[in-house]
Amino acid sequence: MTGTDPYPTASGDAVPDLDLEPTDPEPTDAEFDHELDTAFKRRLAVSVALIALLGGLVGFAAADAGARQATVGREAQRSSVLALADQNSAQDAFYEDAANYMEVSTIARRGDIAEITAELLGDPKAAADAKTWRAAATKVTDVSKVLTDAAYERRHDRLWDELMEGPNTATLRQQAAQLHAGAWGDKSDLYIAVVTLLAVALTLLGLALTVAPGVRRYLIWPAVVIVTACTATSVVVAVQPADRVPEAAIAAVIAGDHAAARRDFVQAVADYSRAIAAYGDYTIAYQRRAQARQLADSPEGQSSTFVFSASSKQAREAAAADLLHAIDLGGDDFATTAGLGAIYFHLEDYRRSEDYSRQAIARNANLPIPWINLTLALLGQRREGAATDTLRRGLEVTRARPYLEERRETFASMRATLETLAGQQPDLEPAVRRLQAMTVASQAEMEVPGNAVAAPTAEISGLGATSAGSILTVRYQLRHIPRGAKVSVVVNHRAQGVQGWSELANQSVHTAWIADESAQFMPYQVTLFMSGCRTSGEYRVSFYADGRLLGATVVGQEQSPLTMKPYGDWVGGIELCRPDTWQLTDTVSGAVDLSAPDGLRRLSIRSVPLTGGYQTDVERGQLVGKVADRLMRAMSAKATVTGTAEQQINSLPGTARFLRVSPTEDGIVWVSLAADGMLRTVSARMPTGAAGELGQLMTRLRFVY
Repeated sequence: MTGTDPYPTASGDAVPDLDLEPTDPEPTDAEFDHELDTAFKRRLAVSVALIALLGGLVGFAAADAGARQATVGREAQRSSVLALADQNSAQDAFYEDAANYMEVSTIARRGDIAEITAELLGDPKAAADAKTWRAAATKVTDVSKVLTDAAYERRHDRLWDELMEGPNTATLRQQAAQLHAGAWGDKSDLYIAVVTLLAVALTLLGLALTVAPGVRRYLIWPAVVIVTACTATSVVVAVQPADRVPEAAIAAVIAGDHAAARRDFVQAVADYSRAIAAYGDYTIAYQRRAQARQLADSPEGQSSTFVFSASSKQAREAAAADLLHAIDLGGDDFATTAGLGAIYFHLEDYRRSEDYSRQAIARNANLPIPWINLTLALLGQRREGAATDTLRRGLEVTRARPYLEERRETFASMRATLETLAGQQPDLEPAVRRLQAMTVASQAEMEVPGNAVAAPTAEISGLGATSAGSILTVRYQLRHIPRGAKVSVVVNHRAQGVQGWSELANQSVHTAWIADESAQFMPYQVTLFMSGCRTSGEYRVSFYADGRLLGATVVGQEQSPLTMKPYGDWVGGIELCRPDTWQLTDTVSGAVDLSAPDGLRRLSIRSVPLTGGYQTDVERGQLVGKVADRLMRAMSAKATVTGTAEQQINSLPGTARFLRVSPTEDGIVWVSLAADGMLRTVSARMPTGAAGELGQLMTRLRFVY
């Protein structure tokens, strides 16, 4: 039996057999996953290679930045060595010049003495000696720049300022190089941080190979974010230049330092502001501008050397902003924190004053200023016990300072700022007076060594003061004060229109009482010469015995419309104030000549030591008469005496002659030969009945010794 085709064609014919090629089978799931892994690995390999390349580039940049840091650091070290060498050279040059100046000045001084002696006594030998000494001094003048360069006007402070310009510039450049090296170091650190993060990204990508595909994205996306951030950071760091102080900023700071040395603090502020405009992150400029701003607005700006206590609120606020910005830039050193401690006291923010004062003490506990500020801050917060203990420590630190002038200014600043606190918080006045008395007792112990005699029942009466020009006369009566008790007279001044008092550091008097109690109720007086050429305001005189306040009085400064300028011939021993329009001639130490702009009023002052023996009153009287005769003839051979009187110039006794020099001109000669052997004279001439400013000049003259 045969079979039939189950799938016949339409025609009924049979379908022929076809020889077909076999087709590939569909991939399995495992085979599909393997294919994806292979593509992922290829992409991952490319990514790792790119990241490694980026890491290599960043590593190279880090190495380059580190090398630049090392190079600039070496430059800073060289600058530091050069600055120290320049400073030593400048100091050597200054002290050599000062020594030469003193030697030449000693020769010149002998010539000055001989010249004045010849002028006053008519001694021909002295005139010959003057020429000899002058010739000797001229031959060696060139050994001192101060004597040969008119720009210095015999002022070594100007020479010091010039000589120190090089070292100061080198120091500023060294500090700038350190900052620049630090900037390269920061770039290197950032690059290293980028390399570290890239390593983390590579680690995450490596781990992605070991986990299931569904988990990979939790490793890959963080790696992508890290690489993106690192790339952006690397670009920013590479593009941004390393921070560097420009030369214009350094030059402006140097100019500001010069202006501050001249006590032109307004110009100093302008110069430091130029430095900040040239480089906004210049810490030194902010710190120095803060100080200059306060001194520019301080009545003590022209007199203080170490410490000042008075300035305006606006200046202090601006200074605080500068110092806070300096701290933000990393300049939180002793001077900055101590300055903020003082400023915030005056701004009545006692807690911040305490905080910054403590920071300053932590940096240096051997300087008195932060101790003063901390005392004030504590008392301002009504913590009198802590303030008293702090003040005791501050007094110990002050007494240990090496310079007498610094100690005196610090004592004065203590009392003046305590007075400021009494003005801020009137209810604290009793505590303020107790702490002021502590400072007076401590200074009296310093000024008058030795054990003091207690005077617990001492009393004062009739305390009063008068002001005439620069002369302040204090009158008083004491009782119940034993011999040896320490007596102190403290003087404050308040400028017209100013509320706060400033203490005059070198105007206070501390002495041991030499009279015994049998001299009770006797009137006494002390005459003080007030430096500073003040023409308005008022004085307050406080009287202490045994460190206890006995009384105080206030007197107005004698008013004057004149603008006075101070003058001091410290070698010749003459100090005075003169109208700024008058011409001054002082080519010889111990001899000063002044003339009014119209030439009608003239004043001549002489001070010279005599070597001859004038021991008796008769001998001294004869010499005084001889000198007065010569001064008269020097004015006019026809000058006549219209009167004589014994007169004092700032407590120095002398004999005065009143003259008729001509029908239209009068004159005065005054001669004093004191027990110290110093011959001092004053001669003046003026239109009849029109002395003008001469009267005021006589009350603004002091013979220093």
